[in-house]
Amino acid sequence: MSGESGDGHPARVATQRRLQSGRARAATIAPYLAAALFALRPHETSDVETMAVTPAYDLYWSPNFVATLDVEQCAAVLVHEVSHLLRHHAQRGAAIGVTDQTRRSWNIACDMAINSDLRDMGLDLPAGVFTEDLGVQARLSAEEIFARITALDHDTLGSAHHPDCGPGAGGDPRSWEDTPEIAQGAEIAEAIARKVARAIVSAGTRGGDSGHGSHSGAPGMSSGSPGTIPGARALWAEEVLEDRIDWRTQLAKLTRRALVRQGATDYTTRRLARRDADPFVLASMAAPAPPRCVAVVDTSGSTDERELGTALAELASLVRALRGQPIDVVLCDTAATVARRVLEPRALELRGGAGRTCGSGSRPQPSCDLRQTSSSS
Repeated sequence: MSGESGDGHPARVATQRRLQSGRARAATIAPYLAAALFALRPHETSDVETMAVTPAYDLYWSPNFVATLDVEQCAAVLVHEVSHLLRHHAQRGAAIGVTDQTRRSWNIACDMAINSDLRDMGLDLPAGVFTEDLGVQARLSAEEIFARITALDHDTLGSAHHPDCGPGAGGDPRSWEDTPEIAQGAEIAEAIARKVARAIVSAGTRGGDSGHGSHSGAPGMSSGSPGTIPGARALWAEEVLEDRIDWRTQLAKLTRRALVRQGATDYTTRRLARRDADPFVLASMAAPAPPRCVAVVDTSGSTDERELGTALAELASLVRALRGQPIDVVLCDTAATVARRVLEPRALELRGGAGRTCGSGSRPQPSCDLRQTSSSS
């Protein structure tokens, strides 16, 4: 790998330990980012000026740069770099048409958006650009900042040198990458982003009254409270975890797939095959077991009659879709009932905990129940 030496020189070992300590410190400051921080695969190289990342979570770092940092600053830079990946800056840049000619401006815009959050967390950045450099005090997205930069008559930031954060921040793969894996990187980034988002939601804290995190007056103030989450990250987590899958379509697909597997389509060793292949023992063919479907219905006091009716309609549709296969239904109030097996959609009756009844139209009961009535009900 470029920039690596084969010896164990004390200075080189010291920088490696500094990077490891910085990553551990970053995970202590922001525990909800631990999954992303420890997913990074470090590559020591002199081909990058500071640190840079790829969509596949490869971290390229310069030993000369890391040697100038203390552990707190190293932690801040690592949080900065991993934020590019969690915020999908590469994909967002591609979506708005960022090219190799405009990737520097996009990198600066992304850095500005990230650094505002890191400053609110009280992290000690060794250097960085902020929206104030454009004369803007408001909190803006990377796309809004990029539009302002590109709309300037002259490049206000052109005289300032700005290091490249790598393809993880946007643009085409760089020449110093070992094996660019863009497709794999997208899958990795999505999985890690959702894991980090779940950690943020489970922490259940928000910083500041504005929804963007509280500003810390002194460096390191927020870092003294592990787990403190800026509001901007909490909002990001909610967006990442939004359900994008139509469960009805997926359930119908899986049900149809299970039902079409009819006949002897699988192997079994419970009995021998009819064909003699002495001295070998051959498995025989067998039909797969019929699909078993279990539905769980919330019948607690917070569930109104409309929702019970919706659940009943969904159950009836599911029974019809299974084409004669039974469905086990479990009702949940303060406790879950024993699963009841249902074969006929017209026989379904749901009784809620507040005396609400949907199905057969019989008299309300004060407890959860699921009954099978006659089809003439």
